Amino acid sequence: MTWAEFKQKWSRYQGKEACDFTNDHIDRPENLRNLRAAFENPEFLKPHRTTAEFTKKLAEKFAEVARSLHRRESAELADALTRAEVNVAQRKSLRIARFLNRLIFCFFAEDTALLPRKLFSELARTALDDPHHLSQALELLFRAMATGGLFGAHKICRFNGHLFRAPMAGMRRARG
Repeated sequence: MTWAEFKQKWSRYQGKEACDFTNDHIDRPENLRNLRAAFENPEFLKPHRTTAEFTKKLAEKFAEVARSLHRRESAELADALTRAEVNVAQRKSLRIARFLNRLIFCFFAEDTALLPRKLFSELARTALDDPHHLSQALELLFRAMATGGLFGAHKICRFNGHLFRAPMAGMRRARG
């Protein structure tokens, strides 16, 4: 068995990061631990949650958010007294749906290497405690995805279609 075959066979058991190293670094404790585990206890290297489990949990969270927003918007629609209020409530619903679609697409784009590795998940993780920062960062990322260009030090390809064309500014107003 070649190293490539071994790596392909055991890649599903790798943890958060790939365990790549050269012979020069084999004596490092983390490399010895991973190498020993590959032969003696491969379950040690298996992620605590598989990609499918993570995706399912994420989809459940998105569905929960969507249901919550739908309930809120349904109440707003039911309370609308004029056609103008109905139109405003419907536009908010569409902006929310577009925003959720953008988030889901970003996870997909990251998983399929259309976006740089871990760019979106790290962005979400670091900005989780600061919604204003997250909003600003997402606005910049979505703009880069709409036109192509730089996002921080990362070159972002242009994504064709309409998903990222409109700015997110409407989302800030929709939350109000």
